[in-house]
Amino acid sequence: MGQKCQRAVVWAAKLGARYWNEAWEHVLSPTRCLLEEMVQTARKEAPKDLPQLATTPVTAILVLLQMWQKVQGALTSLSYTLRLQLSVSWSVEWWMRLWWQCVVGVWWGWWWCMVGVWWVWWWCVMGVWWVCQWVYMVVGSPEMILVVEAMVEAYWVLRALVSLPRLVLTEVFKAWGAAPLTGWVGRRGSSVQRQKGVAVAWSDPVPLSTARGVKGATGATLSEVLLTASTGAIRDYLRVTGLTVPEQVRCSLSVYSPRRECNATSALRQLRLSMETIRRYPERYLASMWLLTHVAYILPRPLLGPACRALAATCPVLLSNLAGPHQPEVLWGHEILDVLYWRPPHDGAVLSVCVTSYRGSAVLGVAGDVRIAPGATTLPQAFITHLNELAVETGVRL
Repeated sequence: MGQKCQRAVVWAAKLGARYWNEAWEHVLSPTRCLLEEMVQTARKEAPKDLPQLATTPVTAILVLLQMWQKVQGALTSLSYTLRLQLSVSWSVEWWMRLWWQCVVGVWWGWWWCMVGVWWVWWWCVMGVWWVCQWVYMVVGSPEMILVVEAMVEAYWVLRALVSLPRLVLTEVFKAWGAAPLTGWVGRRGSSVQRQKGVAVAWSDPVPLSTARGVKGATGATLSEVLLTASTGAIRDYLRVTGLTVPEQVRCSLSVYSPRRECNATSALRQLRLSMETIRRYPERYLASMWLLTHVAYILPRPLLGPACRALAATCPVLLSNLAGPHQPEVLWGHEILDVLYWRPPHDGAVLSVCVTSYRGSAVLGVAGDVRIAPGATTLPQAFITHLNELAVETGVRL
């Protein structure tokens, strides 16, 4: 029984040795030569930065194969030495060979598992890359851009149809219960009758670095900082003229202007809340654009005039903010030194306040009816005062 087991072990060891020798000669040796040629070609022809990323895994594989070959040669030499010098029996030698072949077989299985995982990962990455390329090509096509724009427009139209009735009712109740500029009620005439009574004024250029410092300290936008200084100037003007200061001035853009005494940072905080509310509901802007582009062409002139006057009557103050270029512009071969804009007061409006920025500075321009709103030319200086007050309260150096 013992001799039969010994013969079986010897036969299994010989069979394993023959299998691994054939595998080495027919598979591993050509594979190693091919990988070595690939590494050498990549290092010669590819750029300097690319081969390090591409050839490092291949070089590691070659090192492992060389180590395996050296270990196998060392074990063969060890078995030969044991057999000749120490007279070790053939059974012990073949037991050692069988043990080594088992170790190699386990390593070979793990090796191919790693190769399979790497292969699957590589094809997954390539598949994701091709899918991204295809999506990029499809999304960038004119047809897909048109489809996306149509879907966005349909979304906003549906949202406007759902939310506009509620917004209209909210605005009506706010306008009904709000305290308007009662000092101007009954004294606003048509624009034709007061063309000769319009006065204009403008402020000195104010560096935008001050407003940007306030923006960085408070987290507000540049427009919100400039609008806060403008509304503060309007509030001071109403107090000086003895008019009642409403909680909300009905402007083209409804902003917060508290009646009570408050600091500039609190006014900026309230204005930011108002602006965030407006940004959450852009349906007002969409509705106004729809009215300008469609209703103006549909309604007859006898109905269009009263409708526009009724809408304009709710806005006695027009407040605008125009962001100009930061670099100087050239017109007809001459450099433009400064830009100033006045928005003409439309029918029913009394004050038109516009903040214009150009070349890193801001200028406030005012146009108002002298007979209804006397002393409106003091607004530009008040604008500078409130902007400096914001800077002082937020710790910005002037």
